[in-house]
Amino acid sequence: MDDRWPALTVHDEDLIAERVVSEHDEPFERERDARLTADPPAATDVLMVEPFTEDHPATFEITFTNTSENDLEVGFGPTPPFGGYVGHRDDRSMIQLLPLDAETRSLHPDRLVPNSQTDGVWRAKESFVIPDLLTLRVIAPGESLRGRYALVAPATEDEPAAEGGRTNDGGGFLRGTYTFKDSYRLEGWAEEGSFLRWQFSISVT
Repeated sequence: MDDRWPALTVHDEDLIAERVVSEHDEPFERERDARLTADPPAATDVLMVEPFTEDHPATFEITFTNTSENDLEVGFGPTPPFGGYVGHRDDRSMIQLLPLDAETRSLHPDRLVPNSQTDGVWRAKESFVIPDLLTLRVIAPGESLRGRYALVAPATEDEPAAEGGRTNDGGGFLRGTYTFKDSYRLEGWAEEGSFLRWQFSISVT
């Protein structure tokens, strides 16, 4: 890998099952389901498939697999299998995983994913709002959904994540560990109102 660009490491993958305990107020109150967490009906994975280069941002493949013996109907966000596009450091600095395949206009890669660097940084073309969209998919036993996502800095420096120049700060990205979160609604599985909550981190070093 070109040492002008930061090293990227994925770690801390956690998949936790939850169930809704109260639907009287939004957001719905949920609690951890220890039994379902111990034997979840699905598995998730995130893998870097391309590092940063002069020609493109780093790319990650995210996978959601039905590990149960039955069809699984899952409620995803706008771009299955992943919709938790913003990762945060402890100081709230952020980076973004942008979908490389999206039908939703506000998330379309032609609109968001950069073709070139801005002042030496792979930065989103523009800011965006994540649409409140539930996408249902029925996944057969053993079947996987996969999607690829580009790792970039936010579009504006008002959303702190990157600084110009590669020499001192790793491709313009602030070094540190960024945590991404997503959740999936399981339709008709176990108790009504079951969710899987997923969290993973990417370290920029």
